[in-house]
Amino acid sequence: MWRESKQVKSQGIVFYFAKEANTSFFEAYRMINALSSVSSVMAESFGVMDILFYGIAVYEGYKFSFRRITEEEIWAKAGIQ
Repeated sequence: MWRESKQVKSQGIVFYFAKEANTSFFEAYRMINALSSVSSVMAESFGVMDILFYGIAVYEGYKFSFRRITEEEIWAKAGIQ
């Protein structure tokens, strides 16, 4: 029962992808299978260094996402002098 439910969901995803990509169901299924093989290769080659670099990237992205905005910048963006 669960397997059938999972299969129906995956078919729905393929139908949606086919509609958005303006391709046939089978072409979309082939494209998705190619993507899943890429993800499996990435999963097999995943290591501790990847976690370290992803952690650095998240930290730096979070740190650089904040900056002080002055009141003059707010008024300039609003178009009020």
